[in-house]
Amino acid sequence: MIRQDGAHIYLDGAVNMLTVPDLLRTPGLHWDEKRTVVSFVGATEIDSAALALMLQWRREAQSQGRQVIFDGLSDNLKTLMNLYGMNFLMDDLGVGERE
Repeated sequence: MIRQDGAHIYLDGAVNMLTVPDLLRTPGLHWDEKRTVVSFVGATEIDSAALALMLQWRREAQSQGRQVIFDGLSDNLKTLMNLYGMNFLMDDLGVGERE
């Protein structure tokens, strides 16, 4: 499930190869704010498809002159980022830690 509240996007439940295609087609998702925070705190099951989601949303936001900050990343997702050489998502975007 995905929910947007102003400059915050909240992901709940699985973010994996089965759900990411629908997340990418979420109607009404917008990058109106200069900086949007995408929270993974509620994400329960994550696989490498989450990285594709992050990259696509980053591209969309940047094409509109906006910034995306990914927050609440699990150790699993950070490990995947490291494994696939995508640590730049953390370095460039000020990724937050999962509490």
